[in-house]
Amino acid sequence: MRLVEWTGRLFKWRMALNFKDDETDRLAREVASLTGETLTVAVRRVLAERLERERLRRGEPQGLADRILAIGQHCASLRTLISVRRMKS
Repeated sequence: MRLVEWTGRLFKWRMALNFKDDETDRLAREVASLTGETLTVAVRRVLAERLERERLRRGEPQGLADRILAIGQHCASLRTLISVRRMKS
């Protein structure tokens, strides 16, 4: 662990990434290289995306912003369907 910053009340600590599996390390570095991100950012984004997919797959509730966005996208698709139906009539 290494000290990163003093917040005024406590120290924030960070740990370095340490993969004990060569294939995991290779995959993480390849993603980081392809995206131009740091290894930490690449791993964080991959884990966040996986977590979101798993939560959706299990039907767990999303955050309010995500639900509002999903409703908006659904409504936008309905307008498109209505427009297409009117054009065919």
